[in-house]
Amino acid sequence: MKKGISPFIASVLLIAFTVAVAGIMSGWFTSFTKTSTETVEEHAEEELTCAYGGVKIYDVSYSSSTQRITGFVKNTGTITLNNISVSIICSTGSSYKYSITNELDPGEEVYFNTSIGCPDINQLVKVIVLTSCPSVSDYVSSDEISTT
Repeated sequence: MKKGISPFIASVLLIAFTVAVAGIMSGWFTSFTKTSTETVEEHAEEELTCAYGGVKIYDVSYSSSTQRITGFVKNTGTITLNNISVSIICSTGSSYKYSITNELDPGEEVYFNTSIGCPDINQLVKVIVLTSCPSVSDYVSSDEISTT
């Protein structure tokens, strides 16, 4: 005499297990898809908005008497830019970031006046203007900076 479960009961249990696993996977997959879609939408919206941004740094000069860097930053795009800052990059590998303004409307310009950060002007590599849009920035290299 054989002991065990009948083929019918085994089939029912196998089908029930498969349906349960499929239900769990369906819930996870739905949640995963929704989260991924929202993340992609947010990044795509930011990239599309930032595509209309533009910024220019100009008239940058260094004053040896005050050891400060001055210049102008202008929003050349058609969107308002946020978190405008200037970074000073030195040949020593160090960098110094200074916040200029929280908001810069299209066509608006702002004057900046900040310390050099580097031990001396000869170690200055470039001055970069950064915004809340990662793709919207500009820079001047050390040979483009006038000295007064």
